[in-house]
Amino acid sequence: MAERTITPKAAEEGPQQAGTTQREVVDITGNVARAPELRYTPGGKAICNVRLAVDGDDGQTRWYTVTAWEHLAEAVGAHVNKGDRLGVCGPLGQRQWTGRDGTERTETVVTAWVLHLHRRKPAGATGAGA
Repeated sequence: MAERTITPKAAEEGPQQAGTTQREVVDITGNVARAPELRYTPGGKAICNVRLAVDGDDGQTRWYTVTAWEHLAEAVGAHVNKGDRLGVCGPLGQRQWTGRDGTERTETVVTAWVLHLHRRKPAGATGAGA
């Protein structure tokens, strides 16, 4: 389920938000579809991408790429695994590129401001202590 709000653009944001005065901020929770991809920019900043599958109110699965930066990126790379349930809050955007086969592709991207990790219990675990 996704919650959406519109917030004014902050003055210090980079060129990826240029040309807009407002942006859509989402609060979504979904399942991590594959292991996080942690890498570093040439300047040494950590960036981590995670694919998230979110069930919509209409029964359709929506796919998002969640991007985390710096300390949050390193935490995601160290602690998030495929199959975990992850809550994300941040601005919504799109990224377009041309695939190897020449087709134009678009993906929905959320730049993570806040993350909430909901780990699945190991098989055989009980809810109450002994």
